[in-house]
Amino acid sequence: MRHLLVRIANIGSAIFTLGCDLGTHQEPTHVPLRRREVAGGYIQFASVHYDRAETESYAAFANAMVANVKIRAEKDHWEINFVGQMVNFQFEGEPKGIYPSLMIWFFAAARDPFAALQSRERLIEAIDAATAVPATLKSFESAG
Repeated sequence: MRHLLVRIANIGSAIFTLGCDLGTHQEPTHVPLRRREVAGGYIQFASVHYDRAETESYAAFANAMVANVKIRAEKDHWEINFVGQMVNFQFEGEPKGIYPSLMIWFFAAARDPFAALQSRERLIEAIDAATAVPATLKSFESAG
C-alpha cells in the first residue's frame, strides 16, 4: 500500500487519496474453506480537480481499473467494490463544497490467514499498477 500512496502523492498525479485502511476477518462457516480467511481494506480517491470531476469520470476510472486488475487475478479470489462517496472538501485556499470521490473496497480470500495476506498484497499491487496506467486516469483529463 505504501508504494501506491507515495506514487499518488507525487506532484503531477491526477488523483489523490482521502483515506485508507487494512484489516482481516474470518468468514462464517457456510463460506467454502478455501475462501474463509479474508484480508482486505479500502482506499478513497479523488481527482486533484475534485471541484470539476464528474461522477461519470469516477465510473470510467473504476471500469478501467477493473479491466486492468482482472488480468492479474490468476488463481487469487479477489473482490472489489466501488462506492461513489460525496465529500465536503474544505481545503484552505481551494474550492470548498460537496464533490464526488470514489471508495474502493477490496478483499482477498484464501484458506489460511497468511495466504489471505499474501493475496491482498498482490491485489494492492494490481490496484497500484492499474492506477498508474494512463488510460485509467484518462477519465479525469477533462476535469483539468
